[in-house]
Amino acid sequence: MPDEMSELDGPNAELAALGSDIAQASDGVATLVGVRLSNPAGEDSRSFHQGESAIFDFEFEVLKPEKGRVMVPSLAVRDGSDCVVYCRDALQRGMGITDAVASGQRIRCRQTVTLDLRPGDYAFTVGLYSVEAGLYAAYQRREIPHIQFHPHIRVHASAKVGQFSVDLDRHGQLRHYGVADLPGQMALAVIGARTQEFQPRSDANRMGEPDTRLPTVVHVTHWKAGSQWIRKILDSLAPGRVIEPRADNSQFLIRPVVAGRVYPTLYVTRNEYESVRLPGDVRRLTVIRDLRDTLVSAYFSLRYSHAENRPEVVGYRNRLSERGMEEGMLMLMDEWLTQCARIQASWIEADEPVIRYGDLLERDVDLLIPVLRDQLGFDAPEEKIKQAIMQARFEKLSGGRRRGEEDSSAHQRKGISGDWRNYFTDRLKRAFKIRYGGLLVETGFERNLKW
Repeated sequence: MPDEMSELDGPNAELAALGSDIAQASDGVATLVGVRLSNPAGEDSRSFHQGESAIFDFEFEVLKPEKGRVMVPSLAVRDGSDCVVYCRDALQRGMGITDAVASGQRIRCRQTVTLDLRPGDYAFTVGLYSVEAGLYAAYQRREIPHIQFHPHIRVHASAKVGQFSVDLDRHGQLRHYGVADLPGQMALAVIGARTQEFQPRSDANRMGEPDTRLPTVVHVTHWKAGSQWIRKILDSLAPGRVIEPRADNSQFLIRPVVAGRVYPTLYVTRNEYESVRLPGDVRRLTVIRDLRDTLVSAYFSLRYSHAENRPEVVGYRNRLSERGMEEGMLMLMDEWLTQCARIQASWIEADEPVIRYGDLLERDVDLLIPVLRDQLGFDAPEEKIKQAIMQARFEKLSGGRRRGEEDSSAHQRKGISGDWRNYFTDRLKRAFKIRYGGLLVETGFERNLKW
């Protein structure tokens, strides 16, 4: 497992490990102070196989705070001819640092990238830029095109960090040629000066002291798979132990995992999970949902009910409002659903045990009592566990509606399994089978493609 990211507190050693010829440019607002490249086993690495994940950790110290601007870390990968084959920054994920950043604080970024690249040698560059907050928000709402946005970017730090190589896959086979938008995830955190510990942004995010007498509980899932349902149960059974989830999973991927705490609602692949340094006794619950129902639920949530608390939600809502349902679902199938599929595939391919959301809907008490008590180690009477499960049911969260009674404007919309049949057209079926049909069979939601 990798070292905690707080060990980047020795930045000069980390930079030196990547080579003495690093060239860094800074305008005095921020400077690169730490960087690391590692494999999913947490080992420093410069050599990867096709399809393997690389973990890029990098950190900038703020020297002169910029008021009213959004700070955006970025990562670029270039091939031997200096062609950019991959570049992704926080702007594209709607994750810029909008909180006020004080002098001496650091912006820490982790990008996990699946290296679906042709074999060869590559170099990578990290940077930090900023843009005025109003322009950033307008771009996230898709009100201005990139050609108008780009001239307003102000680069604060940039460094040509190091090189790595990609070889044939672990079986010695060539997976593919060509250049692609590589799968991956990003997490961000603002932390204190190098002599300080993490600076929590709210009381809800305070980590607390570790407690090795209790197991650390981790709930892995993907979006629209009952994550808030399970979270409510965990909140009831472990008051004071639950770590507040964050949209970028930084409470788990970047901040140290605290022994004895409960981490609900983690949207992470198996590689990302294994990139984290974990305490000794960790108990995990992994829940997945039929991707067809996931898609339908996401459509209604993004179109109507989800709070407009993140730029990507606003962006999807605007685009969905301009399309009919079929076109909207096709768009989400290609853009939004892909990460849900990657999370599912990573755990299924590893032959890790999972629980299916549809089974929980039908047999929540029978399934969850032994899982919560025996597997996750909640030391509570069976009646208390049952009560926590009953209080989190759809009927309670929806204000009395029974499962199947739809309210398309509510976040708890319908609460049933198999609802995709009411919305999938023949065109949607064909498109879905092409993209995700094999995964439906692998996850056990279908026996074949004859549905």
